[in-house]
Amino acid sequence: MAKKQAELVEVKRNDLVMAWSLLENMTVSLDQIFGAYAHGMDEKGEWVDKDAYLMLCKALYEYCLKICEQTSQARMRLLAYLSPEEAEYLSEYEIPYWNYDKVTHP
Repeated sequence: MAKKQAELVEVKRNDLVMAWSLLENMTVSLDQIFGAYAHGMDEKGEWVDKDAYLMLCKALYEYCLKICEQTSQARMRLLAYLSPEEAEYLSEYEIPYWNYDKVTHP
């Protein structure tokens, strides 16, 4: 699929606000998550307080449940602005998904 020139797409304001709000939430939250993670480690990169680490993991799990639901809803709303072919191409070739296997099997 050839890259298209930038084209204007009319988007409903509430869809734009929803998408921007979700991205803002994720950006600020990820920054705070990184800060909390780094704060709990010593100079060797190991967690000083294992209970704090477990609390962070639980909080991340709960946040991910909420944010996954919100992103799924946003994705479905924004899908209306793409053709099925374009959405499929983006999903297959353009999006660098995070992969757990790369963490557990480097």
